[in-house]
Amino acid sequence: MMQRHAQEMDQLTSDLRRHIEQMRRLSPEEQHERMGEHVTRVSQLFGLTNRQMREMDMGMGMTDEQMGQMMGMSGEEHRRMVEEMQALRTEVEQLQTASRAEVQQRMPEHLDRLERMVRMMEQSAAHMRST
Repeated sequence: MMQRHAQEMDQLTSDLRRHIEQMRRLSPEEQHERMGEHVTRVSQLFGLTNRQMREMDMGMGMTDEQMGQMMGMSGEEHRRMVEEMQALRTEVEQLQTASRAEVQQRMPEHLDRLERMVRMMEQSAAHMRST
């Protein structure tokens, strides 16, 4: 299971890295026009991560420490990852309906936040590959 999870995450993070770079090269107007595609891409990260965590938990109600250990991080890091993912989800929902000016203002920081999440998922995938 862990090898499959690592492969799935590798593919998604690779796709997301390309997407982030594309979004950074777009004009603010083009970024605004592509918000639907952006929301879809970011939602894929949420969906995959949530499914993988459910599969790892197997209904046992694992603690953050146990789940973090499986993902190659501490319990505190796992808690922060879950909180950061929720903040990212809220942010992308807000950007979906934001004005062009607001997208222009918030997109650089949003893409940085998304890139940090991608980096975290890449590190987790590397850990899962090694187990």
